[in-house]
Amino acid sequence: MTLHEWAPLHDYATDLTIGDRVRSSLGPLLKKLDQPRVHVMVVDGVATLHGDVTNGAARAEIKSCTQRVPGVCGVRSHLFVGPLESDTLPSGGRSHRRSRLSIELNDAAHACGFWSEAAAKRALAGLLGVFALRLEPSRRRVFTEHLPRDVRPLAEPPAWLDDDMRLIRREHDFAQIVALAICTDVEHADRFLRRVLPVLRRHAPQDAHLIGSGLPPQLHAIWAGHPCAGSTARAGRATPAAS
Repeated sequence: MTLHEWAPLHDYATDLTIGDRVRSSLGPLLKKLDQPRVHVMVVDGVATLHGDVTNGAARAEIKSCTQRVPGVCGVRSHLFVGPLESDTLPSGGRSHRRSRLSIELNDAAHACGFWSEAAAKRALAGLLGVFALRLEPSRRRVFTEHLPRDVRPLAEPPAWLDDDMRLIRREHDFAQIVALAICTDVEHADRFLRRVLPVLRRHAPQDAHLIGSGLPPQLHAIWAGHPCAGSTARAGRATPAAS
């Protein structure tokens, strides 16, 4: 292969130069949208974006702006929707106090091996988003209404999951979806959801029965904090956990 054949065709600009262009273009937009800094990496003209944004509209606008930068031939977005209320936005000044539920959920995530704040946030968003999608719309509305402001964005259903989650009846099947959402194995996801769901139930005492009544038996047992919750699914598991 000759050097000419190997050379990328993206405007013959170096990835470093393109990365600088992207950052320069995003700077005014991030200030306008009041978004935290976005980390940019460019390889062979493909820009990869990492960071937190407050909503899906901001994520879409940031991605669109990146795509318009000269020399960019593709965009991979790893922008996470829903910074916690404790996170400081550019205009936010001092950070806010976390809610009690946020603290308990983070403790649960840390106890399950998600040590960093970023890892805990992404794991919680994956689980809460999948759980919210499993609920019927009316129960989902009740569920999210009980979440404090710094937790509510984490319950946004994942955009990539188009299947009807109401067809999911077994805990193991639900754990498989959670495992995909948080990039872990099924056994780890199973332990995580059995620790988190009872925490969520305790913070919705008035409507806990209404929310849980729409769940299949195995998930309802976990939601209710039954001491044997999950044992049936673990005993009946026929396939090894995904790695």
